[in-house]
Amino acid sequence: MHRCASRGYVELIEADLTGGVSMRGESARLLGLEAPELERMARRAGAARVEVFGGYQQQPYNRQESIDLLIVSEK
Repeated sequence: MHRCASRGYVELIEADLTGGVSMRGESARLLGLEAPELERMARRAGAARVEVFGGYQQQPYNRQESIDLLIVSEK
């Protein structure tokens, strides 16, 4: 992953490690979705329950400190 100004990108590089010389690269732009927007989208899609976490141990999400943003929803 890398940033360029205010945009984030994920880079994928595929290399042939069997002795070949083939290499392929691809870059995909990250979407800048925020927790409230994701929660609204889940509710509009019919989710009855939506939880927002800042990590896989279900830590509370804090926009300034959390490394991860996880949304768990149930219809």
